[in-house]
Amino acid sequence: RELLKKWTFYIIPQMNPDAAKNNKAWMDWPFSLRIYLQNKIEKSPGDDLEFGFPESNDDTNIRPENKAAVEFLSREDNFHIHFSLHNFDLGGGILFLINNNGGRNSFQLQAKLKGITNKLGFSMYDIDRKGEKGMVRLSAGFSTTPDSSAMKKYLLEQNQPVLADNIKLSSFEFIEKRGGNPLVIVSEIPFFISPFLVSVKTEAEQQLELFLQTELQQCSVELKAGQDHLYNDVVKRFSISPISIKDQIRIQFRMILCALAEVKSKEFNNFINF
Repeated sequence: RELLKKWTFYIIPQMNPDAAKNNKAWMDWPFSLRIYLQNKIEKSPGDDLEFGFPESNDDTNIRPENKAAVEFLSREDNFHIHFSLHNFDLGGGILFLINNNGGRNSFQLQAKLKGITNKLGFSMYDIDRKGEKGMVRLSAGFSTTPDSSAMKKYLLEQNQPVLADNIKLSSFEFIEKRGGNPLVIVSEIPFFISPFLVSVKTEAEQQLELFLQTELQQCSVELKAGQDHLYNDVVKRFSISPISIKDQIRIQFRMILCALAEVKSKEFNNFINF
């Protein structure tokens, strides 16, 4: 109630209802990596709702979900802040993405979010994409948001021109174009966590991450064929466990509160990379 006295929220609770329906088989708590690998349905290449927002008013070649979101969000200009709540399959901890507007002046916000994450018993996911897709590491567990232009460039360099052509604005780029110089913050919370992936910065660490992803793909194939020897070995060897829905919500809700307080105070400290 106190929040609603001070802020107006525009909330889209589910941007991709079709994918949620298709993946319902593994979404019930408690999460099971076995059930996830047996039942997950990946989106088709280039079918990315996050990077599916129109680049101009004349751009009508967009998905119906994005069209509905645009009509809803276009009721307002000059947003103060935009949250995008994301998950991914496996990581070593929690990752937050902050746009360039707020990222380099967000030392206090980062410290608060790190404290919240650690208090709940989780590590920061310290990954360095070295500018890939526009993502620049700010500190352990924090990066700038990806950029659609950099995303297109990356896909072209990977010789994937069709996928590059499908990339449009992200939700946060669309909101930024609405005006108001908003702070953008994205939560990236893994469904499953492994202490072996807390840091993914060096070449050796990146190779380990790639190896584990490849092993899980093979586990998926074998589980669907009724074989679980490799799966049992990988889960045990890499100590993979799920993050509960309650903990995911706790992190996201506290992220929202901290970011609102940051925007309200407008007392940014200069950030120094460390």
